[in-house]
Amino acid sequence: MRKDKLLYLFLAFTFVGLLVDIRFEHRDVLGEVWESNIPLVTSMVGVVTAFLAMSKKAALRLVAGALFFLITLVGVLGVWEHTRFRPIMFTRYLNLAETDANGQRIRGGQRPSFAPMSYTLLGSIGIVLVSRRFRWPEEESSDKR
Repeated sequence: MRKDKLLYLFLAFTFVGLLVDIRFEHRDVLGEVWESNIPLVTSMVGVVTAFLAMSKKAALRLVAGALFFLITLVGVLGVWEHTRFRPIMFTRYLNLAETDANGQRIRGGQRPSFAPMSYTLLGSIGIVLVSRRFRWPEEESSDKR
């Protein structure tokens, strides 16, 4: 199996993992607000896109690249939705042991600031893999012979 196909499989299974995780984490808001379904749909699109990117047809790989780009945008928009890009929202999550006045750890009720960024990172990996500039070193050396 070629290395790029293996990486696409890892990417697809990572999107599956996100799908399962988000389905569990968003269970309290699913059905209440339509926005809670965006990460689920994005994960499903990510899985399909990773398999689409394995194609040898340039047109399908171009479509996959465009879809990976849209996935990165969903990540950025998700961070905006969770934080409105206010720096205090980011710094609040840097303190991992946030406690209340009684010393009890505060848990739940807050949107995770960095969670949507996973889509931006995974989409970026997909874009790099689909791009024509990405080549393994052994592929480049075999082309020079």
